[in-house]
Amino acid sequence: DYDAIRPAFAETGTPRLPVGLNLGAQFFWQQRNFPAEFAEAAAILMYPQYWAFRLTGVAANEVTSLGCHTDLWSPWKADFSSLVDRMQWRGLMAPVRPAKDRLGPILPALAKGTGLDPQTPVFCGLHDSNASLLPHLLSDRPPFSVVSTGTWVVSMAVGGNKIALDPARDTLVNVNALGDPVPSARFMGGREFSRLTEGQSEGWTEEDAATVLAGKTSLLPSTQQGSG
Repeated sequence: DYDAIRPAFAETGTPRLPVGLNLGAQFFWQQRNFPAEFAEAAAILMYPQYWAFRLTGVAANEVTSLGCHTDLWSPWKADFSSLVDRMQWRGLMAPVRPAKDRLGPILPALAKGTGLDPQTPVFCGLHDSNASLLPHLLSDRPPFSVVSTGTWVVSMAVGGNKIALDPARDTLVNVNALGDPVPSARFMGGREFSRLTEGQSEGWTEEDAATVLAGKTSLLPSTQQGSG
């Protein structure tokens, strides 16, 4: 059912992903299976802004999370996708604010309970891979690429040649903290490494990595299905 209503890749830059990695699919499932509970929702927030809300009481959304393979955002229009309007979610979406916005100080009860300064500021925040990209946006001249590593390896191209992305190969269009579309590709490199080393990551050196690269050693197919 969801595949019949989700927007095209050309609109959102979002590929169809497994295991609920398209946030729009999660909302669709919740609304279909728990309509009464979904109807009680006061606002829809992205995960970083949920915690900002818990800390400040201020509800907000932000483009780097909205634009990260959710089906909810159109990067080229800088607006919510047709899915949001089709499902009548727009009225639930908290206001979109820049990542750098100071939402407020922490709530008085939190300040009292934690001992933190009551004026401790809380900012809107941004998606983790885009946090890695932001310093380069502010200091480097395009074209350039940034590779953000962790459980996921995310390669992001800024100012490069415009090419057609293939959603079947886990390419997508992210949105950076300035609101601009960022062609990207990803795979679960960190998860792959953990599986290949059976969690024994200690003791590996840069020389070991250089040896693997020099030998052009690779493992195909990947052990982690559904990515790359």
